[in-house]
Amino acid sequence: LNAFTSYDATAYIVSLPANRLELWTILESDRFKKPVLREFYTEVENVREERRLSVEDNPGALLYERLTATAYDAHRYGVEIIGWDSEIRTINRSEVEDYYRRYYAPNQMIIAVSGDVDPAETVAMIDAYFGDYDRQPPPHPVQTEEPEQLGEKRLEVEYDAEPRILMAWHKPTVGHPDNAALTVARHILDNGLSSRFERNIVNKGIAASISAGVDNPGERYPNLFTVSATVQSPHTVADVERAILFEMDRLKTEPVTAAELEKAKTQIETAYVRSFGSNMRSAINIAYEEAVLGNWMRRPESILACREVTAEDVQRVANTYFKKQTRTVGYTVKPEEEELESAMGGTR
Repeated sequence: LNAFTSYDATAYIVSLPANRLELWTILESDRFKKPVLREFYTEVENVREERRLSVEDNPGALLYERLTATAYDAHRYGVEIIGWDSEIRTINRSEVEDYYRRYYAPNQMIIAVSGDVDPAETVAMIDAYFGDYDRQPPPHPVQTEEPEQLGEKRLEVEYDAEPRILMAWHKPTVGHPDNAALTVARHILDNGLSSRFERNIVNKGIAASISAGVDNPGERYPNLFTVSATVQSPHTVADVERAILFEMDRLKTEPVTAAELEKAKTQIETAYVRSFGSNMRSAINIAYEEAVLGNWMRRPESILACREVTAEDVQRVANTYFKKQTRTVGYTVKPEEEELESAMGGTR
């Protein structure tokens, strides 16, 4: 039994023997229809502690939180999933109950079952126990669209850790014709020991680690193409930024090779196939993509679209989206020695 929350959905996952499926439908339907919020304020403090551990005490997560808050002026993708501490601290039980009624409703729910089951029997069983779960009015749809970014944004976060940099460019999401080419570009830059970032930045000792992402913070709405790196001493954040921008600019001016293109496409398809390597992963994929993308088949369609991407497509999207105007750059720096000593309550 497990659960997770992303920017787009919350999921509850359970793995059990096929002959216990009916027991699950009995227990889970009762839990959702008649929730009991036991130890509410204890859980509030647990969430606050989770935020401290997962965000405030994690330099990479803290930088990510502050960068997305800076990159998004209007859209809710600019708010960290777990929320700000002041919001967690002051939330009350009635607010949570109201949220639960609006969002934890059958018309908001996707149930996916994967394994050795009879489909018709499974659907009938779920209908028998969840069928009287009352629908609720649909939540007000998100109408706020992020306005066009009109210039580069930069931010600095002081943190006593090795310096790191995070860069982000606004881009469209799954379903847009350009998303496939951007996905291929991401794999050319960062996937495996022969990727451009690995060969030209990590192997040259400029960064200790580097990674790129094409679907942050979420996939329901237009999102960000991100590049994150940890600086390798004696290099600086500025050195790493120059190296990253050099590789991003190469995509604009030089067509990628046929070998790079083929490798990226193979990696994309292979990763998707392997993501169905277990019943649990299969159920998660189908439910999540049905809930977030509106139809779980949009994912394989987006994977297949990558097959058609050409070197010219990669060059075109690089010039379209990897602009200074649409870029947000964040980095961590160590506090000045005097400030650090004061924060620690004495001398070092």
